[in-house]
Amino acid sequence: MKAAIYLREPMDDENTGKRLIAKANEYGWEYEVYFDKTNKRKTRPAKSRLLKKLRNKEFEAVLIEALNTWANTSTELIREIAELSDKGMVFISVFEKLRFSGGFSDTQNQMLRAFNRFEQNMLNEKASLAIKRSKSRGINPGRPRGAKDKIKRKNDGYLVRESLKRQMKRVV
Repeated sequence: MKAAIYLREPMDDENTGKRLIAKANEYGWEYEVYFDKTNKRKTRPAKSRLLKKLRNKEFEAVLIEALNTWANTSTELIREIAELSDKGMVFISVFEKLRFSGGFSDTQNQMLRAFNRFEQNMLNEKASLAIKRSKSRGINPGRPRGAKDKIKRKNDGYLVRESLKRQMKRVV
C-alpha cells in the first residue's frame, strides 16, 4: 500500500516525522512525506499537491499526527475525510487514534458533524457574549463610521452603471 505522510511546521517537528515514518514502516507501507512550512490558512502548497494526488488515487492512505495538522476547521476536516474515505482511502490520525477507511460510515460522519455543530455553537455564543459585554461598556459593535459613511451613496442603478463601465473599457 502506498501512503502519504503529511506534516505541518508549527505543529509537527522532526520527532513527529520519525514517528509517522515508523508507523508507515510498521504497516509495511511505501510512503512519501509532504511538509508545509507555513501555517497560513490559504497557503498550504504541500497539502494542495497532496490532495490533487489523492484525488487522482496515487495513494491509498494518509497518515497524520493529529487532526488539527490536516485541517483548520472542523467543516474542512469533515468534508475532506468524507471525500477521501468515499474513494476507499485510509485516513489515520495517530494522536487521536482514529482510522477512517473505505466508505465514510454514517456513525463517524454523524459524530464529526455533531462536534462541528458544537464548535459552531460555542463560537456563536462567545461572539454574542462579547457583543453584549461591549454594549454594556458603551461601545457600539461593528466597524466604526468613517468619512465615506457621511456621504449618501448612490445605490440605485448600480448594475446598469457597472455594465456601462465595462462596455466603455472594451471600446477604449
